[in-house]
Amino acid sequence: LAHLDLAENLLPKDVMAELSAVLTWSCSLVAVHILGYPGDDPHEAHIADACRRWVAANNEDEEYLPSPLANKLSESTANSAAAEEAGGTGQRAEGGEAEEEHCPPPEEVVLCRALHVRELTSWRIVAPPKPPPPEEKPSSAKKPEPVLKTWMPPCCWICGQSTVMEYRWVVPDNGPGSDTALSSVRIFVRPSFANFARIELKRKRTPGARRVQFGVSVLVPPGRHYHIFESEQGLTATLLTAPDVPTVEMPEMSINGKQREALEQLCRKRRYNGHFHASHQVSSEGFAIPEQFGKEDEKEPDVDPWAEEPRRLERLRQCYEYDMREMHLCDLCHAGSENEVKATLWDLYGRLYEVYAVVAGRSQWPTVRQVDVYSFFDEAKVLDRGSQDPTGGSLSESTQSEFSGNEHRLSVPDVQRMIFSTMAIQMEPDTGGRKISKSAKHAAAVEQQTQEGQPLTRPQFIEMILRAALVINSDAPSVAVAFSNFVDDVVVKRVLVPPLSLYPRSLVLITGEYSDALLSGRKTLREAWERFSGSLGQFNALSQLLKLCDRSFT
Repeated sequence: LAHLDLAENLLPKDVMAELSAVLTWSCSLVAVHILGYPGDDPHEAHIADACRRWVAANNEDEEYLPSPLANKLSESTANSAAAEEAGGTGQRAEGGEAEEEHCPPPEEVVLCRALHVRELTSWRIVAPPKPPPPEEKPSSAKKPEPVLKTWMPPCCWICGQSTVMEYRWVVPDNGPGSDTALSSVRIFVRPSFANFARIELKRKRTPGARRVQFGVSVLVPPGRHYHIFESEQGLTATLLTAPDVPTVEMPEMSINGKQREALEQLCRKRRYNGHFHASHQVSSEGFAIPEQFGKEDEKEPDVDPWAEEPRRLERLRQCYEYDMREMHLCDLCHAGSENEVKATLWDLYGRLYEVYAVVAGRSQWPTVRQVDVYSFFDEAKVLDRGSQDPTGGSLSESTQSEFSGNEHRLSVPDVQRMIFSTMAIQMEPDTGGRKISKSAKHAAAVEQQTQEGQPLTRPQFIEMILRAALVINSDAPSVAVAFSNFVDDVVVKRVLVPPLSLYPRSLVLITGEYSDALLSGRKTLREAWERFSGSLGQFNALSQLLKLCDRSFT
């Protein structure tokens, strides 16, 4: 049962108990007609008052708080009860007749809800319409314009064959309305069927969205309708039209006199002389009462915020393959465990590349100077410089306390040997069996010394980290475990710390506070990208403007 029409029938005075149970527990009922009996109905005012009070108690909307009509009906009901206690219908309580003269005649009462529209699932009285508030004396203070959360026709939407329409505002990248993504901005739609009243659009959270979106669903009567959007930030309100959507001028709009009067008043108030949107023709053909409930929130995809995006993962794979060809894995592990070590290195490669980018960015990008290798191990707290500082002074007590415990440390000679082993030329030149002259040997020695003094490339720096891992975790059960423990316990916890901690790159695919903030700043980020992404020098200029060039900047 969806539509129950009991209008123009006499109902008992205590019918509200049964009606309340129906309205509360029915899973399918969406429209109820009561009262409106053409003759004398002694209980009509009491029942109408009870309905309005029940709706006010069970609906959270401000527009359904007790109204002047409900108060008048309550007073009329109280006077009727007092008259009955006074001894019959011929006697009335003092003042009762005067109150009845001001009480409007009872009409048919229509209660509606729409289970297929999320904003309209609560019961509300659509007829008779709520009387306008009494006119107040003019004052200097401006009263804010009322805002509707949604809209339903002032009649039974089933009898009127109304359908659902969704209004959606997508923040454009540029032009009017491009600043509406800010959290301090409110978006409204003003449709013609609501006499261009304000209906607020709520911010939508859509997984994977690239722009901020606002939307609201309303019940629309058949016909052709027009609308315009409005943004409000603080005390400033602006009328807007969505880009790439057809518009019409005001003289071309087919609206009644009351709607045109409201529209002209709005345009004068906002000083607007632009275009308006025209929706498609809403037809009543094939109307049927929807049987499904409102749309549920789209189930968010199961996304790991720490997963790499496909494009970055592909580029990391290319770097990994290149580094594996350049590294001396034969010095790091046995041939039998090489496949296991390569698989472990691929799992750790994202973090290894991050720490390389941090150190190389502070050094001589894209290479790392040998002197900066000592600074890296010092920052990781695995380098033991002894009791003397390189400048000749003594180390502080806090620095010496970092080296307490049984953890293995690297000495300065250890780091020097690892650098020489990493930079050394492993392959002997192919002489074809010929005897090498002293001058050729001298030239080869000079070339090797020159090579050993060069900055470290990316594969050489990563190899340095792996050699240090074998020294620090010498008691690990395998080489792969030694690498993994060093990256997790040293690199991540001591080097990749705020403000240079690991970044969850897939967090943007999950709806929430982060994606809202990112989309809200889309316009600013886009302008910054257009201005500072042309070269490395421009990007460094951005860091200087933001005053990020401190000791930890890279």
